[in-house]
Amino acid sequence: MKTAKKGICLALALLLCMGLLAACGGNGDDNGYNNGDDASVLSGEMLAGIDAKAVVIEIDGMPVLWEEFFYDLQSLRHMLETQGPVMDWDAVFEGQPLYPGEVTFNEFAILYATDRALERRSIEVLYTDELGERLEADFYEEIRAEFLTSQGMDEEEFEAFLEEYFLTEDVFRYINETMAMQERAMADLAGMEGELVSDAAVAAYVEMAGILSAKHILISVLDEDRQPLPEEEQEEANARAYALFEELEALEGEEQLARFEEMMADYGEDPGMEMSPEGYTFFPAAMVPEFSEGTMALEIGEIGPPVRSDFGYHIILRLQVERDAMAMPGGTGQPLPVQLLAAGGELEQRMAAIRDSMNYTRTPLLDTIVPGEIFAHGDGWPEDEMDDEIDD
Repeated sequence: MKTAKKGICLALALLLCMGLLAACGGNGDDNGYNNGDDASVLSGEMLAGIDAKAVVIEIDGMPVLWEEFFYDLQSLRHMLETQGPVMDWDAVFEGQPLYPGEVTFNEFAILYATDRALERRSIEVLYTDELGERLEADFYEEIRAEFLTSQGMDEEEFEAFLEEYFLTEDVFRYINETMAMQERAMADLAGMEGELVSDAAVAAYVEMAGILSAKHILISVLDEDRQPLPEEEQEEANARAYALFEELEALEGEEQLARFEEMMADYGEDPGMEMSPEGYTFFPAAMVPEFSEGTMALEIGEIGPPVRSDFGYHIILRLQVERDAMAMPGGTGQPLPVQLLAAGGELEQRMAAIRDSMNYTRTPLLDTIVPGEIFAHGDGWPEDEMDDEIDD
């Protein structure tokens, strides 16, 4: 049995819990919701006017209760609203990457919460049935105690925290336990950093995910204030970039690569290369399109002619993706080792196979749940208050 990295579980649990927006309300008795702004208040065993212990779906006979389903709806709402409030939950969610065809925000939310429930049940099956593992009997008590200590909370403050974030302790416990199961399953199957994943599996993941690696000599067309240079100076940058490339093109093999390194040190104007001297490893969305497309057009070890972006002219050397390199994602995600990402991909495949074998049954309650109506009343804290609380 491997020891759980409780700190990671705690941090993830805190992030998820603190990320919930304090908002749930309702309108319309025909859907089983309470009317009025007070519907946004957690009262006893009621969440948005629905019994927290009501069964929403059943997965292979295992009930998924409203308190868990509601937690995932809240989490999704928070993630969506980091990009701005959802103005119309009946509108089609354009560009959503998870489900085929057109789905509205309401439909997407129900599918999302259902999938999260299936995911947790699949990790339980993988961890307990396929791997034969069990969490220690006192696991949750230790996690709970560490959470209170890390947040400086007493029992009364913890109860207030749960109420403030529309959580029941059953959900708080279950989220922590399934996260720990997933982390431990990953460690058993692939190692804590993905070091047990085969080179072939890493290579397959790199190809599937489109991960790239490259160095470049950047001849900038921006001034110190990152404003475009005058046209004449941009033309000079163009000429300088092509002159450097022509010199490189006349060389071969190790001599060419050595000269590339010299040019990058002498002429390159990308300050990021100082922090990444071995090159960038990245998902295509992490870079400007011209850089990603320019890299993809090359064979490994090949140097391409200058490509122009808003930053300037890039002379790119495509590199082999190393399994221990930190891959830069698009958006605000954190870089992670390629082998760890591949390990996560293998774990997801195992879990997906289990999910595909599961049967789930909707209850009549699920057909009455309309996320947009639940979130219609009581928007919770003003943004500045929420931000202050999260900062604390």
